[in-house]
Order: sequence, then C-alpha cells, then structure tokens
Amino acid sequence: MVDEAALRSHLAASLPVTDLLAWLKASYGHLQDATLMRLFHDLQHGDVPWQTTPASTTRQLDLHAIRVLHHPHEAVCHCAIIETMNGSASSPLASALGPLASLDALFRLFLAGGT
Repeated sequence: MVDEAALRSHLAASLPVTDLLAWLKASYGHLQDATLMRLFHDLQHGDVPWQTTPASTTRQLDLHAIRVLHHPHEAVCHCAIIETMNGSASSPLASALGPLASLDALFRLFLAGGT
C-alpha cells in the first residue's frame, strides 16, 4: 500500500522531474511493477497540479520483473511554467495578475487537500 497523498507531495517537492517513471523507480522502487505503472499513469492524468510532457525519444527502464520501453515524461509545476514565461513570479506581469501570481500558495493548498 502506498500513501498517494504523500507521494504527490514528494513529487511536487521534487519538481521539475525529467523522467517521471525513473523518479518513481528511484523513490518508490520497493513497490510492485503494477503499482509503479499505475502511479505513472495516474500522475500524468486527472486533476494534477503539474504538467507532464513526453520526450520524443524512447528509453528502456528495468523494473522488478518487466522492462518498460517508454517516452520519458517530464513533470513540471504549473507555477514554474508561469515563472518561466514571465521571467519570475515577481515580474510586472505576475504582479498584474494579482491573486493568480500566488499559484504556489494554491498549489500547496491543493496538495494539502484544501478547497
């Protein structure tokens, strides 16, 4: 059994991650292959506060009993995307966004299960 809320918090604290499946293996390699693959899928879809983007190249990764040929997925916080677009969270555009400039606070609230 895995504490998925704790895993999501751990991932959020680790962002950006260049290869989500490799990060899962390094951080949670004690889990069964099926669990790692389910988490890999779940962390890419649904209501997640990060964006995942597959690489154009493929990579092989050995788990316990299977070898996975996959496109490594980079995971980046939506906050980092805005900061990259604006130069920083304290840029004039971010300041003009007002409450939206505080996406980091919203992200942490989301991870804590707040509404």
